[in-house]
Amino acid sequence: MGIALPPKGTLDMQVLFMPQVMRLQKTMVLIQMRKASGKKWFVDNFMELHPEVKRGLGLDSEEILEIRWIYPIIGLPQTSPPESPQIVIKCQARKRLEEEVEVTLDGDFWGENPILDLSDFTVIPKRKSYAYYEDIGDIPMKREFEYGIEFESEDEEASLESCVAIYLIKKSYNANKEQITLVFSLIFTPKKPVRSQVFLKVECMTDGIWMFPMMLIATEPDVDGVFDIEGVGLFKESTVDFRLTSQTRYPESYMAFFLPSSDPEFFVKPQIGELLPKGTLITVGFIPTMYSRKYKATLAIQTANMYWLYEINGKPQVSILPVKVKAKVDSHNKMFDKKPARRRNFLYENAQLTRTGVSSTIKGAPLMFSLPVTATAENCMLTIYSYMAIHLDEQKIIVKNEKDASSVKAETKSLLASRETGLPSTALSKFSDPEPAKRRLFIGMEIIPETLKSSKYEMPKKGIRSMKKEAKDKGLFSPKEGTRTYDFFLKTVNAAQTWFSLFGWPEGPHFLHIPETVRRDVYKIQVYSSALSAKNFSRQNDFSKYNKTIYDVLIHLCGKMPPGINSSQSLPVDYPERVIQLHWQHSLLLDFLRAQGACISHVLPEFLLEPEDYKKWIEITSSTSISAKFSHIPKGKPSVVIDMTDFEAWSKRSWTDVFLQIYKVLVLSRIVPYSISNLPPVYMQNSPKVNAYFASSNIYSDPERILLSWMNTNYENTRHVIWKNCQKGVIPPERWIVNFDKDLLDGLVFATVLGAYCPFLIESHFINMYTQPKSSEQYLHNCLIVVNVLREIGFDMDIQATDICDPNPIQMLMFCVYMYERLPTCLPKKVVPFHCTLHDTVFREIQLKNPSLKSLVYSATIVGRDASDFSLSQAGNTVTISAKNQITITLKFTSRFLHPAEASLLLISRPKNGIGGTMMTFALKGEVLNFKTIETIKCKSPCYKWKEVTVKVKNPFQASGDFNVILVESSTFISLPSQLTEYEESVDFLNHRAAVNSSGCDFAEGHPQDPNALKTSIKSNFIKEFFCSAHTLHLAAKGTSSLELFFLPFGMHTRYCVIILSNRKIGELIYILEGRGIIPLPSRFFPVDSSSPLEYSCSPEEVLTKDDPVLYLKCKLHQILDVDLKLPLTNEAKEKALTFAAQQQMSKIEYERRLITGTLESSSIRVAIALLGLTKIEMCMLFNVSKLKKPKSILYKAELSLPEHFDIPKTVLIPQIPETQVELLTSARAADGSVPVPLRFVPLSPGRYPCKILLTSKYDVRLYCIEGVVNEERPEARFDFETPAFEPLTQNIPINNETKNEWKFQVTIEGEWFHGPPILYVGPGETVDYPLTFKPILECEIMGKLILQNEVDGMEHIFDIKGIGKRPLALEHIIIDCQVGEVTNKPIIVPNYTPSLLTFKVSSDLPIVWGNPDITIDPDNTVPYILHVCPWKRGIFKGTISFSVKSKHDGDSQNDSDEDQDRDQIPSYKKSLSELSDKFDEEKAGNAINNLRIWYHLEIHSAPGPPLEIIDMKCVALESFCIEVPLFNPKEKIIHFDVLFSSAAFSGLDELELLPLDSVSCIIQYSPACAGFIEESIVFQPDLGLEFWYSLKITTDIPEPTIMKEIYCDLGKVATERISLENPTHETLELHATNSNTENFVLEIKRLPLIIPPNSARDIPIHFRPSALGRASHQTSVIFHCAQFKEWIFLISGIGLFPQPHEIQKVTAYLHLQASIPIPFQNPTKEDVLIDILLTGEEKPKRLVMAQIWDSFMEETSAFKISGVTHTKGMGFLPLYSVILYAVTFQR
Repeated sequence: MGIALPPKGTLDMQVLFMPQVMRLQKTMVLIQMRKASGKKWFVDNFMELHPEVKRGLGLDSEEILEIRWIYPIIGLPQTSPPESPQIVIKCQARKRLEEEVEVTLDGDFWGENPILDLSDFTVIPKRKSYAYYEDIGDIPMKREFEYGIEFESEDEEASLESCVAIYLIKKSYNANKEQITLVFSLIFTPKKPVRSQVFLKVECMTDGIWMFPMMLIATEPDVDGVFDIEGVGLFKESTVDFRLTSQTRYPESYMAFFLPSSDPEFFVKPQIGELLPKGTLITVGFIPTMYSRKYKATLAIQTANMYWLYEINGKPQVSILPVKVKAKVDSHNKMFDKKPARRRNFLYENAQLTRTGVSSTIKGAPLMFSLPVTATAENCMLTIYSYMAIHLDEQKIIVKNEKDASSVKAETKSLLASRETGLPSTALSKFSDPEPAKRRLFIGMEIIPETLKSSKYEMPKKGIRSMKKEAKDKGLFSPKEGTRTYDFFLKTVNAAQTWFSLFGWPEGPHFLHIPETVRRDVYKIQVYSSALSAKNFSRQNDFSKYNKTIYDVLIHLCGKMPPGINSSQSLPVDYPERVIQLHWQHSLLLDFLRAQGACISHVLPEFLLEPEDYKKWIEITSSTSISAKFSHIPKGKPSVVIDMTDFEAWSKRSWTDVFLQIYKVLVLSRIVPYSISNLPPVYMQNSPKVNAYFASSNIYSDPERILLSWMNTNYENTRHVIWKNCQKGVIPPERWIVNFDKDLLDGLVFATVLGAYCPFLIESHFINMYTQPKSSEQYLHNCLIVVNVLREIGFDMDIQATDICDPNPIQMLMFCVYMYERLPTCLPKKVVPFHCTLHDTVFREIQLKNPSLKSLVYSATIVGRDASDFSLSQAGNTVTISAKNQITITLKFTSRFLHPAEASLLLISRPKNGIGGTMMTFALKGEVLNFKTIETIKCKSPCYKWKEVTVKVKNPFQASGDFNVILVESSTFISLPSQLTEYEESVDFLNHRAAVNSSGCDFAEGHPQDPNALKTSIKSNFIKEFFCSAHTLHLAAKGTSSLELFFLPFGMHTRYCVIILSNRKIGELIYILEGRGIIPLPSRFFPVDSSSPLEYSCSPEEVLTKDDPVLYLKCKLHQILDVDLKLPLTNEAKEKALTFAAQQQMSKIEYERRLITGTLESSSIRVAIALLGLTKIEMCMLFNVSKLKKPKSILYKAELSLPEHFDIPKTVLIPQIPETQVELLTSARAADGSVPVPLRFVPLSPGRYPCKILLTSKYDVRLYCIEGVVNEERPEARFDFETPAFEPLTQNIPINNETKNEWKFQVTIEGEWFHGPPILYVGPGETVDYPLTFKPILECEIMGKLILQNEVDGMEHIFDIKGIGKRPLALEHIIIDCQVGEVTNKPIIVPNYTPSLLTFKVSSDLPIVWGNPDITIDPDNTVPYILHVCPWKRGIFKGTISFSVKSKHDGDSQNDSDEDQDRDQIPSYKKSLSELSDKFDEEKAGNAINNLRIWYHLEIHSAPGPPLEIIDMKCVALESFCIEVPLFNPKEKIIHFDVLFSSAAFSGLDELELLPLDSVSCIIQYSPACAGFIEESIVFQPDLGLEFWYSLKITTDIPEPTIMKEIYCDLGKVATERISLENPTHETLELHATNSNTENFVLEIKRLPLIIPPNSARDIPIHFRPSALGRASHQTSVIFHCAQFKEWIFLISGIGLFPQPHEIQKVTAYLHLQASIPIPFQNPTKEDVLIDILLTGEEKPKRLVMAQIWDSFMEETSAFKISGVTHTKGMGFLPLYSVILYAVTFQR
C-alpha cells in the first residue's frame, strides 16, 4: 500500500539532511505511482519507443505497473561557527588598514592515505557563478577551495564591497590532524563610520563550507574643520556658510545632522540635498538662549560613500551689565483682590395639615329603644351627590351677593360685581387690588320657585313625601332602574371606577370594578403551607403584581397606611377568624378616612364584605355561644341587617362612597389657589368674572369653588381672544359658570380653559367651534374638538365627547381637577427665540437635565399655528434622558412669513405604566429680523411716461395656491420687517376682501409716531408711482408666473416698491422693484411765424404731429442764428400721467361710471392725484391763500446740453393762470397759450448740433429738443472697391440716426458699374447700412461719388468712391461626365455684357477637349459653345476654358511660321483647344474692351470602359496568390504603363516600361484578409493610347486548419511550443482565442484582443502538461476568431513521456544539525493513485536501470531521510485535495 492521491492532487514532502562528516553527500528520492484500482498504465505509443528506452524502463508490453519520478539531491555540509572570538578589524574612517587573517579548515580530507604534496588541492577566489548540479561530470577529481567575503544583506554588500578586499598569501596542511591552514591578507579602507559583521566563506565542492565571522568597525574620522560662530543677541540667529563638493563626477545625495552630544541650539540648512561637482552651499547657525554660555556641536555630513565631521563652536555675545538701573517688581496682582463674602440665605417653611371631622354624637336621657341614625352635613358634591341625584329637577344653583342676598345675573351687567368693588379672589391675580374685599358672593342650591306652594305647611308635607320616597328607595342605596336618579348614580360609579383605575395605583393603571374587585382583593396573596389553605386560597406568585388592594391606593395617594394594617396583610386560614379580621381591617380603614375628613358615617365595616362573608359575620354576631377568642366582638343583633337580595346594591353604594371620600380627602383637598407663575396671561382686567371670589356655598367646598372661580376667570378672559374672528358664530356671551354639568356641556368653557394655557391650539382647533350651538350635532362637534385637543397634548384621562355632552357633575369635577393640576405644565418653561432672515433655516438647542435616578422618556410634539415651520433635527419624536444626565435637542425653524411664527414644543413624559406622565412646554417664537429679496428688478422710465414691468415670480414652495399681491412703496430701500408696520393689516384686509388698494408709503419726518413706521395712507407726501391691476396671483408648486406692473415716475428720482406675495397657508415671497425716473421725453414747441429765420425741412404741422418732435435749425457755416422759441403754458405729459395714475387707482365700478359719463380724463381726478404730491404746508397755502396772492407765473431753471453752441436765458417764467392783465417782465405772453424764449445758435464746424433744453421747477420738469444742421462743403470719406470682373462687391456704409425722427435720404450715385437703392430710410436711434455695389465686367479703374441728402433736416452726406476691376474669376464650374474612349459634347453658355459685337478666341489647358477656335456673340446676348471631350483614361481631370476678345489683326497676320501653316490645315474639330491657343497672339489693344476675358472651370469625370477580360479566382484568406498578366507592345515606340490596383491587397510594380515590339508578363500578388466574395480590378494606363483593365471576381475562403507537430513532454512536467501567426495582408487583425482542452494545454496571451499588425507575424506560447503516458487525450483545437474571417484553427497534440530524472537540488547544513529541502509532487493524471516514496540512501531500488553516472547517488548514507512519513501504508484523501507533509527543521 502507498499514499493515496486524487487526480491533480499534490504531495509536499521534506527531505532532511543532517551531515556527520565534512564530505559531499548524495542521494535520490524515488516516487513510484500506480493506479489505486490495481490496473496498469497503458502506453499507446509503445511501438514508437526506442528499444534502449524500453530496456531502461523494463517495458515488454503496452502496459506498465508503475511510473517513477527521480529527484537527485546533493548535500553539502558546513562547519559550525568557531568557538574562538571572532576576528575584529577596526580602522578609522578614511584610513587604510591591511591585516593578516589565518583560518583553519577541519575535515575528512584524505582518509587513510594522507597526501604529501600541497599541489593536491588548490585555493582560488570565489567565482561569480557556479552550480553544483549543472552536470554530474563537472565535479573535479582534485579538490578546489573557493574563498570570498559574504555580507549579511545586499545593502551592506553594496556599501562595503568596494572597501574590503582579501587575497591568499599562504596555505599549509596537517594530514594527521586532517587540517588545512590558510593565511589571507585583508585590506579595509572605510570611507565613513560603520559597524558590520561579515563572513569569510571557504567552500569546497567535494567536502563542504567553512564560515568565519569577522566584525568590521570603522570609527569616526578626524574632524575636517572647526567653525566659530559668534552670537549677535539672545534668541537671535547667527550663521556661517561653507561650500562642499561631490567626490564624484556626478551629483550625489547627502544628509546633514548633528551628533547626539551636540547642543540643541544649533541648526543646519539644508539638511537633505545634493552635493554638486561644483559645490553646494551649506549654512550652519545657532540661536543662543542664555547669556555667557558656550555652545558646542559636531556636524556630520554623510553621502553614500563619504562622511565629513565639523566641530562647531557657538560663542556668546559680549554683554555689558546695566549700570544704575533700579529693578521694579510689582508683587500685587489685582486678580486676587478680596471679594465680598457670599451671603447665606436661610429659608424656613412650616407645613401645617388641617384635619377636619364631622361628629354627630347625640347626648340626652337614656333612650327606650335603639334607632340607628346617621347624618352628614357638608358642602361638597362628593358627599351630597345622592341628594343632587334625587332633586335633579327641583333645585337650581345660583350666585348672589352674600350681604344683601341680591341675585347676580349673568345677563345684567349692573348686577355683576365690578372690579372697583375690590372683590377678593381665592386665586392670586396679576392685577390684585390693594383695597380689602368689599363684596362677597354666595354660590349654592335653592328650590325652584315653581315648586313652592303658598301655604307654609306644604314644605313639611313635601318633606314627608321625600322621606317616604327615601324609605321606598331603601335609604338611597338602590334607586329604581330607568330613572334619572339611577342613571346619575351609575355615571358616578363609572366616574370613580375610571379615575381610580387610571390614577389610583402606584404602578400604573389597574382595572377596578366596584364593588367586585375591591371586595375580592382585600389582602396580598400569600403562599400557605397547610393543605386546606393551599387548596382554598393559594395563587401563583407570578400574579402578585396584579393582586392590588385598597391599601395600595392609600399608600399611592397619601403615602401611609391605616394604623394597625400592613401593606401585605395576610388572613387566617380559619374562616370565622378570617371574616372577623376582614371586619376589623375595614373598621380601621373607615376610622382612618374619618380622621382625614371623610363623611362616611353611614358606611359600616360589614357593608364592605363579600356576600358570603357578610352572612358569616351576621351569623357570628347573632350567635349566643361565642368562643373566648371572639369575646371582643359586640354581642347582640346588628343595628342594620341587610337583606341578601339588596346586599349588592348596599355594597356598591358603600364602596362608591368610600372611593369618593378617598378622592375628596386625598385628591380634591390638593386644590389650592395658583401662584402667579402658574397663571396664563390676563386680557380682561376689569371684568368681575376674572378671579371671582365665591365666599360661601351650601353645596361646594373650597376646592370646588376655586375650580369654579378658575373656570369663570379663564372663560371671561379668553373667549374674546379665541373667537374674535369666529367663523361659526359670534363671540360667546358672558355668563357665570356655577355648576359642573349644564354650564360645561357645550364645550366652550373647556375650550377657553385649554386655550388660556395652550394658545397654540386656538387657530388649529377652537376657532372651528360653534359659539352658540343649538342642535345636538353642534354640541357633539364642540365636544369632539375638546377631546381631540386633550389627546394632542397628552392628557390621558379617559373622557369621551359624549361624557361632556351628557355630563355627570362628579365626572366633570374630576376632569376639572385633572386639568387644574396638569394645565400649568402647558405654560412654557422658556421662550426659545429663532431670529433669522426670511426663507432661511436656523437651529436652536434646548438642554434637558435629569436629576433623578431613573431614565426619563419624553414624546416630543410641536403644535401651534406655525407648527409646520418648526421641526426636530433628530429622527423620530422620542427623547430619552438617562439617569443623572443631560442631553441637548436641536430644533429647526424655516421662516415662511414676515410676521412672527409661534408654536409650542410639548415634551410629554412616558412613564412605564403609560398614565400620569408630566409635560414640559417650550414656547417657540420665530422672528424675521430682515428679509432678502428673491430678486431686485431695476427699471427706468422718463418722467410722466409709464412703463410696463414684468416680474417673473417663482414659487419655491412645494404647494400651489393663490397669493395676494401687496405693493409697498418707499423713497428709501426697505430690508427690515419692522419698516412694514402696516403690512400685517394689509394681509388681514386681503384675507377678507378680494381687491387690494394699497397706498404709497414713505417715512414722515418729524412725525409723532415711530420714525421707522412706514406710511401707507393718502397722507404721504409723494404720488403713487407703482400700479398693479392683479390682486391675486396663482402659483403652481415649484412653478413660475408673471406679474405685470406699471411704473410711472413723476420726478427724476428713485423709488422702491416692495412686492409682497402672501398666502396664509403657503408662505410669502418678496420682490423689490427699483424704479428710476429719468429726464422726460421731449415736449412739442408751438409753431413759429413764417417770418422767422428758421429753416425747416418739413412743415410745422409735420413736426407737431410727431411723438418726439425736434426743432431743426439749418444754418450755414460761420453764421450765427437767433430765434424765438414758443413754449406752451401747460405740461401735457404730466397731465396725461396724472390721468393715467388716477385711472389705475379707480375701483372697477368708478372706472366704468366715468367711462360711461366720459369723465375719465377730467381735471378733478388730475387735481386729486396732484394733491398727493404736496406737503401739508403747501396744501394749506394752496387752499387758504387769497386770489390776490396767487402766483402769476412759475419760475423754471433752464439747462442746455450744448451750451458752447447754444445760448438761452438762465431762468424762464411761464404764467400759471392765463390772464390778459398779466404782463411778464421779459416779454408779453403770446395770445395762443405760449411764451417766447430767445435762443442763439453759433456753429463752429459742419455737422449736427443736437441740444436738449431742460426746464425744471418745484412743480414739474420739461424737456425740449432742438438740432442745428450745418452741411459739409467737401466729401466726408472715400470708399475703395477692388474685385475681379463679373464679381459684385458690396460695401455697407453705416448711416447712424441719433435723433428720434425717421430720416429719408435721396441717393445719387456717380460712376460706371456702381449701383445701389435710390432711397434710404433710417429709423430713430438706428444705424442702417447703405449697400453700395461695384460690379465691373473687365479690368478697369473707375472714380465716382455717392451723395445722400436727408429730406427731414436737409443734411447732405458726400462720399468719394473708387472701383478697381481685377482679372475675372471663373464664370462657372462645369462638371462633365464621360467614358474612356467615347466623345462627349458639352454646350457652354458664353455671354457678352458689352454693347458691341465681339468675337472671342477659345483656349483650354486640357488636351482631351477641343472645339471651334473662336465664337462671335451679339451685344448683350449669349451663345452656346459646343465643347468636345474624349478622355484617354479614367479619373477626374480639372482645367479651364477661356474666351478672350479677338484682336482685329488676328486674321491678317502674315508672320506665321510654316509649321503653323501646316497645323492650320488640320481640321479644327480634330485639334485640341490647347494646340489652337498657341496660335493666338497676346497683343494689347488700345481699347479697354480688348481686355475682356471670360473663362470657366472644367471638371471632367471619366468613367472606365468595359474590361478587357473578366477573371474568376478562388483563394484562401491569409495566403498570397500570384496573378500573371501578359503585355505586348506592337508599336515601335517605348510605352510606359501606370498600373493601378483597386485594393491594398494587391502588391506589384506601379510602373512598367515596354520596349518596342516587346512582350512581358506582369506578376501581381494578392493577399486577402477577409473571407467572402469581392470584385477587384487591375488597370493599365499607357502613356500612348487608351487604358485597359481586367475585372477580377474573387472568392476567398477561410484559412484551412493548421496541424502542428507533436509536443513531447515528460509526465509531470511542462513543455512549451509556439504558435506562429503570420499576417501577410494589409489589414490589422484583432484575434480572440479559444482553447478546447484547457487541462493539458494553456495559451499564454497577456492581453485580449490579440493585435497582429499588417505584414507581420507573432508567436503565441502554448504550454503542454501531459496527464497520461503517450498520446491519450492530449489533443486540442486552438481557434482564433477574427472580424475578417470566422476562425483560424490550429490542431495541436502532445505525447506524454516517461519521467526523466529531475535537476539536481542542493542542500546545505551544519555538522550534526538538520536542514530540509522540499520535494513537491503532483498527481498529473486523472486517476486515483497510490504513491510509494523511496530514498536510495536508505534502500536500493529494485528493477531500476540508470546510467553509470548516477551510481554515486545509490550509495548508502544516513545523512538523508524523509520527514513526516513513518510508514508507507495507504492513506485515503478526498479528490482534488492536497497532501502536505511538514518537516521539523533544525535550529541553530
